[in-house]
Amino acid sequence: ACTLLGLEQAEQIESHYLKGPLFENLVILEIMKGRMNNGLPPYLYFWRDRTGHEVDLIAEWAGKTRAIEIKYNETLHESFMSNIEYLTHIATKHNVTSPMSGYLVYNGHQKGIFNTIQLVPLDAIHTTFIEESILHR
Repeated sequence: ACTLLGLEQAEQIESHYLKGPLFENLVILEIMKGRMNNGLPPYLYFWRDRTGHEVDLIAEWAGKTRAIEIKYNETLHESFMSNIEYLTHIATKHNVTSPMSGYLVYNGHQKGIFNTIQLVPLDAIHTTFIEESILHR
């Protein structure tokens, strides 16, 4: 995608108007690639309701559902969590049987929990999503 957009150096992405979607694509492809390279089906989805709430990635494996929001930003903002919190509220309200966990994959470095959402820096997506799914085969 970067080649088609004429982006030849990493620094060019910083000011490009599509940096967010490119980052989302990178994260989703890395998770998909990691699962498929280990012989696992991706089970990856997108969720959006008619009022405009959306979560970038819904992943289902090992009996759990993961609501994953993906943000290019390095700085955390509480607003990043709102759609995940909305979806988990809806799931709880409608007695969804599969437990749902919320994750924020972002371009920063801080790990841990923010509210109820697990923070996942880009360099930790493999250990957070791929290795976990391999262990629960």
